Amino acid sequence: MLAYATRLLVVGLAMVVLTPDGAWAQQTAGAEVALSRGISSFMAEDYDAARRQFEAALAYDPDFAAAHYFLGLTLLQAASDAPTSAAERAMLERAIAEFNQSRLRDPDMVLAFLDAAIAQTILGRFGDAESGFQQFIEQRPDDPMPYLFLAVVYYRQAKDQPENLPQAEENLDQAEAALERSGKPDRSVEATIKFYRALIALQRENWDEARTALEEGYELAPESEIGKQSKELLDQLVERRPWELAIQLGFDWDSNVILRGHDVITRKGDQKPDDWRFGLASAFTYRLVDTEEFVLGVGGTTFNTWHTEIDEFDVQSYGANVYAGYSPKQADWLTLSLRYDWDYSFVGNDSFLARHRLTPQIDIQEADWTGTTLFYQFDVRDYHHQSTDPRLDRDGHTHAFGVVQHFDLLEMFERQLTTSLSYRFENVQTEGTEFAADNHIFALGVGVPLPHDFSFDFLSEFEVDFYKHGSRFDLDGSKRRDFIHTLVFGLTKRFTENLSARFQVEVANDDSNVQDLRSQEFFSYNRVIYGLSMTYHF
Repeated sequence: MLAYATRLLVVGLAMVVLTPDGAWAQQTAGAEVALSRGISSFMAEDYDAARRQFEAALAYDPDFAAAHYFLGLTLLQAASDAPTSAAERAMLERAIAEFNQSRLRDPDMVLAFLDAAIAQTILGRFGDAESGFQQFIEQRPDDPMPYLFLAVVYYRQAKDQPENLPQAEENLDQAEAALERSGKPDRSVEATIKFYRALIALQRENWDEARTALEEGYELAPESEIGKQSKELLDQLVERRPWELAIQLGFDWDSNVILRGHDVITRKGDQKPDDWRFGLASAFTYRLVDTEEFVLGVGGTTFNTWHTEIDEFDVQSYGANVYAGYSPKQADWLTLSLRYDWDYSFVGNDSFLARHRLTPQIDIQEADWTGTTLFYQFDVRDYHHQSTDPRLDRDGHTHAFGVVQHFDLLEMFERQLTTSLSYRFENVQTEGTEFAADNHIFALGVGVPLPHDFSFDFLSEFEVDFYKHGSRFDLDGSKRRDFIHTLVFGLTKRFTENLSARFQVEVANDDSNVQDLRSQEFFSYNRVIYGLSMTYHF
């Protein structure tokens, strides 16, 4: 933000410094030529070339105040692109030295007070920065920029010392007053003032005031860099409102709704396994507490499907959840969270399943481009209307452990190409013997941005299930083993910030070793689902 505000002044500062006052005419011709070339490179944002030209001008004339000033300004601008923090600091230190040299050689070079103070602010030397801005104000009390930068200084200090916020606001008021006195409206400066008013409101957790300031700032200069930053922060603020609601509706064609196994003998009149269905889902969350470090919220979900023919497989599911998350200020790379979920499902119109899940989770952001999620889940299941055979009782619980590694690989079309690797282990314990198992699930996911707000995603999941007891359905009573491979391909189009459409293909193959005396493989199946859905986020 501070680097942007400096760039905002580039053209104006150049014009002021270059205003003829008779002093420059005394410099050597070589120094003047190098200075002119350096300014051209500076205006073209070729800072390496500008730096060489200003140093050449000083080689001709070490007392050339304008060359010292522009060399400092070049270093200040280029510092934001330095390869390391040490290199950035060194460039800022030298910029300050060059600004000081320009004032020593020309006391009228008052702009050097302002730019040296900007560099001091970036370095975190708020006392020195404040002194420099005040010295500039003494020379030019009707310039809004030193008041704006002073507001930045007080705002930054207020993160650890909230009592500085009123001084930040007071300087924003003075910046507005100075801009009005100047009689030269500047929408970018006005937008920057609005931006910092929003930041102050956010620090006080006054969301409505912050939203209003960002909206006004964006309207003032929508195409400027500060306008774009206001829009980005406004979008984040909308995401931080206490509630969120998403509604999804769609159509699917499922080639194997009933999961009919391989070589299962069918009789005349048996229903076909494929069918169309319409689906409607919703998810609602409300954050009861939402601070920089802690979040506490509740939520609810619904999921309903209606088949055109196989209506005994219509699904209704209703759920509720409570979640909490903590990210300490001292370790903002770490987030600890805990979530409880309850849901109740119907198949057809009959009660089917009640579930309770408790999920503690740890998220670790190792770098800007990668992060790790570790979780444990305890899942309790209560099935209704089960078989009278006690061996088929699926009531029980599951202990699951998992890890997910996320990667942001590169930027494409202003979005990130992402991938993830994951592993999940499930220890499934049941009242009956047929469905107790140890499951291993491996997955690879890729998300690819495409032009025109399209995106493509791909998921490949391998699941290996080792059952603990001999299967009553197997000819030899062998222990069941399933190998399931699922592929998901998705193409999403975002129409607006809230509305998107998705086409998805899911292909699943379950290869199980269970066979009965007729060679029927009840648990082996193939399945393809084609789906088209629309999602709206309120």
